[in-house]
Amino acid sequence: MNDTPNPFQLPENRLASTEASGKRHYIYPARVKGPIHNFRWVLHLGFILFFLILPWIKINNQQVLLLDIVHRRFSIFGLTFWAHEAPILFLVFAGFILGIGLLTALYGRVWCGWACPQTVFVETLFRRIENWIEGAGISQRRFNKRALSINKVLRKGFKWIIFLVVSLMITHSFLAYFIGSDRLLQIIQRPPSQNFTAFTVILFSTAIILFDFGWFREQFCIIACPYGRLQSVMMNEDSKLILYDSNRGEPRNKNPSSNPGSGDCIDCFRCVAVCPTGIDIRRGVQMECIMCTACVDACNTVMKKTNKPKGLISYQSENTLLNNKKNTDRSRALIYSGLILIIALALTYLVQTRNMVPVHVKRLANPPYTTTASHWVRNQFNLTVRNQQFNDIYVEFSLPQELRHSANLIIPNQTLRIKSGTSRVYSVFIEFNPDLLNIGQQIITLTKNVHHQNTSYSEPQEITLIGPR
Repeated sequence: MNDTPNPFQLPENRLASTEASGKRHYIYPARVKGPIHNFRWVLHLGFILFFLILPWIKINNQQVLLLDIVHRRFSIFGLTFWAHEAPILFLVFAGFILGIGLLTALYGRVWCGWACPQTVFVETLFRRIENWIEGAGISQRRFNKRALSINKVLRKGFKWIIFLVVSLMITHSFLAYFIGSDRLLQIIQRPPSQNFTAFTVILFSTAIILFDFGWFREQFCIIACPYGRLQSVMMNEDSKLILYDSNRGEPRNKNPSSNPGSGDCIDCFRCVAVCPTGIDIRRGVQMECIMCTACVDACNTVMKKTNKPKGLISYQSENTLLNNKKNTDRSRALIYSGLILIIALALTYLVQTRNMVPVHVKRLANPPYTTTASHWVRNQFNLTVRNQQFNDIYVEFSLPQELRHSANLIIPNQTLRIKSGTSRVYSVFIEFNPDLLNIGQQIITLTKNVHHQNTSYSEPQEITLIGPR
């Protein structure tokens, strides 16, 4: 039994999504119409297509975004990284987090309402499927209160079957980001017994998505997501929010024509009816607000019908609304921007200077050198060559042209094949004329030739020769 006379009149002492007994109060948002909603709908469709298509796009024959945790390799928009390159990975993810912080400082929880996968998939797919089958708003509430019948069972079952199909599609695309799209195609074409681990992950991930997007929904934003609780740290009075103009709207009156001194708000509760988290935006800034702007479109529609100016609920900062002044405090935004710039510069430097085929030279010190029968000096080295690319490579070492008559490079295999993400150790001998030495040692530069796929390049590799003084 409802403890309030109006189903949209929210209690003061508890969340809108809870009953007086502490149980969950289900929220049935009404349909929204308006320019902001239409733009958001198109944007969300673009995000969904982007999410589904991105794993199948390749740059330099590498998946655009790959987070292969099992094999500790990562590909981000054509750049390949390995787990041991922790500084680069840290900078990438730190830049992403700071980017969200910058958005929050400037535009509040715009991430939650416009780009978060939770909101995008729930509002654009799952909610619309549910509204199509069960109705929206009050119609859906009435449908769920009906007694159990064949019609209700069939419609509920049909809804969850579609939810399952959509969840499976999302799960497979999601899995492609972690195992690779090529590997995913192989798994799909084979029986589950041959890929039991991947099959188990798909089942588990599908169950989570089905539970979250199909049932848990706004509870995740309110209860589980930490971002809602952190937003107050990132925002200030100059951050843009969804705000209700109480100076203009109060006092409320359902029939303003009978009271010329009343505010513009006619207390229709339309802003509450369309809210996906069930809050009343007229009570001020609230943690549950995800800034989806549904209440803005709903209120503007009512204002148009009552011949009043739009903007009673609008997207602006508290300083602009209350003090009628432009945003002046940009300190947080400047700090976030500065940190992002530093990260971008550091990331650019690390990426530009990193060696995709590093070579570690170790001299065998027992003995440090030997002398051949022809009185030349011989040094022995172990070359540890690592392949940090995602493709197998072939490596060759050669002496510079000016040393061809005064030194010899002896290597067991002239062309060395190194698999992706692995390293190999090779014993190398260099025999040279002692006249090359300068007070017992001399640094020379070998040429490292790298071949992979249809491309080749050369890099210098310094090595120190030693011998008798």
